[in-house]
Amino acid sequence: MKEQDKMMVITATTGQAAWNISGTTFHKFMSMGLGTEDLSIVIKKLDRNKSAMDKFRKTSILLIDEVSMLEEAFATKCDEVLKHFRNSKRPFGGIQLILVGDFFQLPPVNKGKNNCPPLFKTRVWKQCELTVCNLTSNFRQQKDDEYKDFMNRLRVGKLITSDIRLMRSRTFLNHDRFEDYTFLLAYRRDVEAVNTIHLRKLPLPEHTFIATTQKSYESSNQGRYPVEESFSLRVGAKVILCFNLDLSRGLYNGTRGTVVDFQPSLGIKKLYPVVQFDNGIKETILPNTWNMMEGNRVVDSFTQVPLMLLYACTIHRVQGLTLKKVKVSPQVFAHGQLYVACSRVGSKKDIIFIKQVDPKTTLLSSTTVYEYYKKHNLISQ
Repeated sequence: MKEQDKMMVITATTGQAAWNISGTTFHKFMSMGLGTEDLSIVIKKLDRNKSAMDKFRKTSILLIDEVSMLEEAFATKCDEVLKHFRNSKRPFGGIQLILVGDFFQLPPVNKGKNNCPPLFKTRVWKQCELTVCNLTSNFRQQKDDEYKDFMNRLRVGKLITSDIRLMRSRTFLNHDRFEDYTFLLAYRRDVEAVNTIHLRKLPLPEHTFIATTQKSYESSNQGRYPVEESFSLRVGAKVILCFNLDLSRGLYNGTRGTVVDFQPSLGIKKLYPVVQFDNGIKETILPNTWNMMEGNRVVDSFTQVPLMLLYACTIHRVQGLTLKKVKVSPQVFAHGQLYVACSRVGSKKDIIFIKQVDPKTTLLSSTTVYEYYKKHNLISQ
């Protein structure tokens, strides 16, 4: 696109996804906050924002990642805003769209509202007349055919008897002995409680790490930053690396390890965690800076030690990560959450369930999504 002198803006519906791809959030690109005001008010405010109007008119291609989490009301308002400022009646003012995601995964965070339809049910989606590129190769579960087939059926909510047997064989009601497994939970408050309990079992001293960030954008979803803005560690804490530090040495986004010490870096008095990773490598982990980009322009930065406590994580937080050894609670509040949790690992031996999964009472997949995918020949079931 650069060679063709076209401005391409890479965005995502969540901060977590945006940091991972060095893009920006779709909300920040639109420069209208959460977009809850009337369209006329939004347009009036943007009329005074010359930089927003300039980028709207210059953008040729707009990529939106994790599109399943894009709210219909916000997308519709964005469509009207871009039509207005680009003086075009074409969808999104004639900007070419590249939408990436899977509607069987996480839906928009509902914030207590009812009737939040998936984007493909909206007028805007139909008017875009999108070309579908259906990606079918499974890389994460390619070494375990049984688990891969199970995941394909769990994704669409069409489990069979052998799937129930598989889950029961991996269900352990007394899961305390699986302490080295990462607990994937739906609710942030539960994650914080689990991490606090485990951290307090470790000896003092405790070191706290606070991020520096511009805090200049709004997001309607969980996972605003790639790691927590503030977190504490002690020697013995189980952690996960949240950045591709050195792929040649196996230090990638998702590598597990244990804090074994705290050491200063060259010329820096502050102590940083020394992590003994499961692959045998010991490394002092210094702060990393993630940048959000709009085209070639840095619009936000976030600097923090790229680690997370490994005892528990929200399902939203681990979307996109590959993990080893997870334990999953079937108590979820949205379609697709259980599938996202289970799909973080590559094999059935890497997962346990802490409760029996009842397909009749557990939220699996959306019937609306299934019918849409079936109608358009995007699934074989």
